[in-house]
Amino acid sequence: MITSKPIASKNFQAVNAKPLIGKVALVTGGTRAIGAAIARALADQGADVALSYAASANKAEAVAKELQENGVHAKAFKADQADAKQVENLVNTVAKEFGRLSSSIMRASSFSAPSTTPASTAPRSTGCLPST
Repeated sequence: MITSKPIASKNFQAVNAKPLIGKVALVTGGTRAIGAAIARALADQGADVALSYAASANKAEAVAKELQENGVHAKAFKADQADAKQVENLVNTVAKEFGRLSSSIMRASSFSAPSTTPASTAPRSTGCLPST
């Protein structure tokens, strides 16, 4: 009777189960909603994760702690993405803290909710472009 051994070793499977081990990702806006989900997904794949936030330190620290509890290096950094100097300092600080920066996911946004002006009082467009 011929028996075969599995082609892949346990070590091979463990490494491939978390393909981002050894990588460092910076997720701007990584402390709420979609940004936090992206940070969790990266950590689940083995990446160490730096999170940036603008105003919600408590939420940022909570997400970082959650990621740390899952076995990755995670830390939150305050930075306003609209300020180029703060972004430059953020990238440099993350690279120094983690030893490198492999990728960045720019999730932060300055999006503001649409106006709550009732449609009946909102300015209307004629749908026509001015003539040239």
